[in-house]
Amino acid sequence: MQSENRVKFFTEVIISKLHLFFLIIMTFQLLLPFGVLAVCSGNSGNYHSVSDQLKAEDGCHSKDKLNYQLSLAYWNDNFLTIRNFEPWLNVGKDDNVTASFWLQVAFESNSRWYLLNIYQSILTKKKMNYRTDLLSIFSTVEQQFSRYEVTIGLGLIARGNYGGEFIQTSYHDLRNFTPVDLPYKGNNSLGLLLLTETEYGIIEKNKVRLSGFVSNYLRTGPGPGSLKTGLKLNLRNDPNVYKHVIHFQLLAGHSLLYHVDEYISPMFNSCLFQGALISFNLTKSFLTSFWISRNQYGLNQTYFGATLTFGWDGVRLGDLTEVLYP
Repeated sequence: MQSENRVKFFTEVIISKLHLFFLIIMTFQLLLPFGVLAVCSGNSGNYHSVSDQLKAEDGCHSKDKLNYQLSLAYWNDNFLTIRNFEPWLNVGKDDNVTASFWLQVAFESNSRWYLLNIYQSILTKKKMNYRTDLLSIFSTVEQQFSRYEVTIGLGLIARGNYGGEFIQTSYHDLRNFTPVDLPYKGNNSLGLLLLTETEYGIIEKNKVRLSGFVSNYLRTGPGPGSLKTGLKLNLRNDPNVYKHVIHFQLLAGHSLLYHVDEYISPMFNSCLFQGALISFNLTKSFLTSFWISRNQYGLNQTYFGATLTFGWDGVRLGDLTEVLYP
C-alpha cells in the first residue's frame, strides 16, 4: 500500500511539473521575437565579457550558426558533516533552503542567447514544523550592447509539494543521515515571474574584467521578489596558450527582498552575500564549475555547489548570478 501511494504521489508531481513546463514553453515562444540583433565586433582588444573574449579569440561566430548547451547544477548547505573546518566553515544546518537544483537549456543565434531555466528549491523550517518546495520555470533573452549586457525574462513560480520530501528522504537514506519528517503546509500557490538584469563592464583589460550588476526579480504569488546589486571580478587564463580554460569569479552584493508569503518568509532575509567560483573545461565541449557562497539567502549559511555543462563551445562560462537563486 505504501509503495502504491508513493507511485501515485510521484505521478502527480510529474504531471504538475509538465503542466508548468508547457506553459513556460508557450511563454518562451512569445519572447523569441523581442531580442535585438547584435553586431559581431571581432578582435578589438576591449572585451565586453569573459565569454566575449573567448568568442573573439576563436573568431566571430557566423550568423547562421546555432550554438547550444545544457547545464545541470546542484547546491546544498550540508556537504560538510564533520567539524574539522570550523570556525571557517560550519557544518550545515540542513534547514531553510536546504537544497536546490537547476536545469538550463541555452542556445545562441545571431549573437543573442535564449535560455530556458528550471529551478527547484527544497525548503524546511524545523522550528516551525513544516516544509514546502519552490519551483521556478522561466525563459530569458540575453543581449550584449557595447559594455552592457541586458537580460529580460518571463515565467512562473510555484510553491507547494513538488517532490522535495521524496528527494530529501532518499538523499538522507543514501548518506545515512537523520530523517527529516516534516509535513507540507498551506495550499499550493502559483505566480508570475518577471526579471530584468543589467551588467556593466567597469574595467576590461586582457584577461581581467570587473563589472557591476543590478537585477530585479518580480515574483507574484509566493514570491520572494528580490532586488540585487553587486560587483563581479572575472579572471581567466589565455586559451591560446593553455589547452584548458580556467576561469575564476568573485562576487559580492546586496539583496533586498519584498513580497514574500508567510510560508517562505522565514527562509529568506535581505542580506549582504558573497561567492567564489572556479570553472574549467575537462574536454572541448564539457565545462565544470564549482562554487561556494555565503549568506545568499540572508540566514548566515554556507552553500556548496557544482554545475556540469554539456555541449559547451567556449562561449558561456560559469556565473554566480545564475546559481545565487532566488
